[in-house]
Amino acid sequence: MNNSSNQVHLINPLTNPYGGSEGRTIGLYNTLKNSCEPLLWSEYKSHPEFSNYCINEISLTDNKFPKNGTIVIVGNWFPIGIWIHKAKPRRTILIYNTYVRNPILRHRIHLLYWRLSHFKTRNVEIVYASSLMQNELPYPGIIQLSPINLNLFQPVNTRLPTSHFTIGRLSRDETHKHHEHDPDFYQELATSDPDIQIKLMGATCISQKLPNINNITIIPVGSEEAHLFLQCLDCFYYRTSSKFIEPHGRVVTEAMACGIPVVCHNNGGYIDFIKHGYDGFLFKTQGQAKEYIIRLKADPELRAYIGHNARCSMRALFEKERIEQIKYYCP
Repeated sequence: MNNSSNQVHLINPLTNPYGGSEGRTIGLYNTLKNSCEPLLWSEYKSHPEFSNYCINEISLTDNKFPKNGTIVIVGNWFPIGIWIHKAKPRRTILIYNTYVRNPILRHRIHLLYWRLSHFKTRNVEIVYASSLMQNELPYPGIIQLSPINLNLFQPVNTRLPTSHFTIGRLSRDETHKHHEHDPDFYQELATSDPDIQIKLMGATCISQKLPNINNITIIPVGSEEAHLFLQCLDCFYYRTSSKFIEPHGRVVTEAMACGIPVVCHNNGGYIDFIKHGYDGFLFKTQGQAKEYIIRLKADPELRAYIGHNARCSMRALFEKERIEQIKYYCP
């Protein structure tokens, strides 16, 4: 395999098609592929969902690993093999996108940074997923958003008028992605107004906490393509567990790119790109969240205003980000 200094090697397990670091890896690959030579690498068995991509298996035994060029480690939650000490890259970049309040993860990120930066006095560049993440570590670096496909995540003009107001949420199907009080909040919204429909993809982990209510639908993650799911919503709601802070919130940018008004808790990396009252709403309390949702339901013009601004914000942001990322990663 050609390991020229012009190649960009993207390292990630690629084991979860719904994971944020996997999505960022594929998004970065698609962003760079027409401008330089990106290659995907994994030390693990990649998920079949990624079968359309050529993923190189890292094997120290077979002498198969990135040897030079630019090595980009996308994520800090997985261990890196000793092959990294045999590589001689022109640049080493670590994308930090997993919140490390957990002591184990905090120790791992410091250890990884030490391994990468002190072995052979190699310099390591840090890319942070948000200012929230940047404030967590003492290492200098830049902030970059996870790339999304603006041509895929876009508004649709073919929706038929309906009397229902659909609130939706999409995430990995894990309990820490859901706030402890959200089941009660969904029940409160659904029972207060029969015209409110709540559709949750990736929430089977909390289904036992929700009664059987006709206007609440829970489907497994991956049941629908993300952009099709989002394009059918009138409002996107997002809040995570009090024990977990969302480091970036890629799905929030995807919803905004689809022109969907978002109502999000004000404690997450996504607050960097939401202008409250202009292209989305940020709430501190559950009462505020309900107030914003009811306002959006009652006012179609407000929904159109927020949704239009959200789409414009994401276009401006990601078109600029795409140019900056190509300039940053490509030789």
